[in-house]
Amino acid sequence: MYFLDYRFLVFAPLLVVVYWGVGARLRNLVLLAGAVAWLAYFSPQTLVALVVLTLGIIDPVAGLASRARARGDEARARALAWLGVGALVAVTAALRLKAYFLPEVVLSSSPFADELLHWIGFSYFLLKGVHVLFATARGNVTRPSRWTLLHYVLFLPTLTSGPIYRVDHFATELAAAKRPSWDHLEIGAVRILIGLAKKVVVVPVLVSWAAALHGRGVIYEPAAYAVTYVMLFLDFSGYSDIAIGFGRWLGFVVPENFKSPFTATTLTQFWRNWHVTLGDWQRENVFIPLGGIRAKGWALAGIVVFSMVIVGLWHGFHVIFIAWGLYHGVAMLLENRLGVRPLHAHRTPWWRLAVRYAIVQAIVIGGMFMFVGGTSF
Repeated sequence: MYFLDYRFLVFAPLLVVVYWGVGARLRNLVLLAGAVAWLAYFSPQTLVALVVLTLGIIDPVAGLASRARARGDEARARALAWLGVGALVAVTAALRLKAYFLPEVVLSSSPFADELLHWIGFSYFLLKGVHVLFATARGNVTRPSRWTLLHYVLFLPTLTSGPIYRVDHFATELAAAKRPSWDHLEIGAVRILIGLAKKVVVVPVLVSWAAALHGRGVIYEPAAYAVTYVMLFLDFSGYSDIAIGFGRWLGFVVPENFKSPFTATTLTQFWRNWHVTLGDWQRENVFIPLGGIRAKGWALAGIVVFSMVIVGLWHGFHVIFIAWGLYHGVAMLLENRLGVRPLHAHRTPWWRLAVRYAIVQAIVIGGMFMFVGGTSF
């Protein structure tokens, strides 16, 4: 994550000044050129990998799927989308399987081999690619042009850790006429400062607290994991704040990623409010295509559990993440089978709300025992 790199803290304001300083017709060119220039300097291997995969897999496969659908051949369109997704997943699997299970295997004798295989933001690139392929094949979005597609995958505010734009929403904002606005600059600055305060001031303090609690014995472990949980929330939401603020500086309304997850009264509601754009992606590209809307009983249960396992695997190809996905999938399954429904804050006694908040957060913190042992890609 480069937002805290002192070089980026100089580069980003300069990009914003140049972006608004040129004519309206040149702004999108400056935006893409800025992303290419930064990646060419900061991580050239990432730039090459993402451009090659975008133009070599996503764009041509999306084009073929779009034409198949236009001819009325929906089955072929879906098959082509799955082919493209399979190619992207194969690349991901090769990288992650090596990283987690075969670190001793050398894929190349070049001393730069390991560096070439570490691409920043690749997990989010994978989500974007899958979204474009499936949404185009289903006819939910118009096939984006190569120009729009490159903008979409290289957009600097959301490149490394989201939030995840829908490609049609991004394309609309990219094409929209933009004018510099004091409101955009002010709102963006406030969000960036809030994000920096979380990541630079609060998170380091919580990290030291968690380490101290871990060192005081088993009895303090639950408190240590609770502190770690809050730290992860502030760290990730801080990143999202910076991404949203930076996007505002460029005239884009980046989607929110957190909607009061601590006030969720069911686990299902929690996952709709925590990492919102990932939850939306999962429902659109995993849950609904598998028939989750129409499914009932054990079929629905299986889809729910499988969907959470996919989310776990997205974080990393490791037994820890599979276990984490199963843990939350089973918990959501039990919640569904028991008929647990969200509570309405204005119609529920405070003590009942407090008990439900505590139960949901205890389940989430329980998953921390597995999750924090893994390493995200």
